[in-house]
Amino acid sequence: MDMYEHESRDRLLKKAEIYRELSEYYSGVLYSGKSAVRHIGKLLAIRLAVPGIVAGTADDYNRLFIAPHTRLAPPLADVYCEERPLAMRLESLRVRQICEEAGLDMLQQEESGDHLHYALAYMSCLLEALGRRHLDMQLADRLWDAYQLFLRDHLLSWVFEHLDDVRRRSESVFCQSVAAAACSFLQTEQEAMYFEVREA
Repeated sequence: MDMYEHESRDRLLKKAEIYRELSEYYSGVLYSGKSAVRHIGKLLAIRLAVPGIVAGTADDYNRLFIAPHTRLAPPLADVYCEERPLAMRLESLRVRQICEEAGLDMLQQEESGDHLHYALAYMSCLLEALGRRHLDMQLADRLWDAYQLFLRDHLLSWVFEHLDDVRRRSESVFCQSVAAAACSFLQTEQEAMYFEVREA
């Protein structure tokens, strides 16, 4: 099934924006988390609470994700997938190669994509490329396959456990809300992927 049969260009770009905002949030830009929650609500046509970023929120975020010895919900694939870190690195490298072949210069860093910030950046970059006008269909098929591979075999294999840890352990309503919205968004991505497999 051609991906354009079930995803409009506009919807691809909206999802790319959400992935980008979540990536920025995980890089430490808290306001991008707030934007992501708003855009997820619009995309899914659901009402989501968008709490303000209040004093102490940044400290909670740092305590959760950045400060050493206090990682209650580390956004790192290896923490949740200890049995297959090498396979996940190979998947990350394969997706990176496909992106580079498509002319997508998205990650200059040496990191393998273990951190959620980079995994979300992959997803955003792939969907932005798929949203381009006049995209060669063979390239579009390869990008779509890379998107689904990375989503299925990498991101979805650990991200829900991480988001659940944030919702259970964070003291920040803001961090909990971003995690809940991200979970709703990724669940719809998961459902759409399995629906496409059943339809094929």
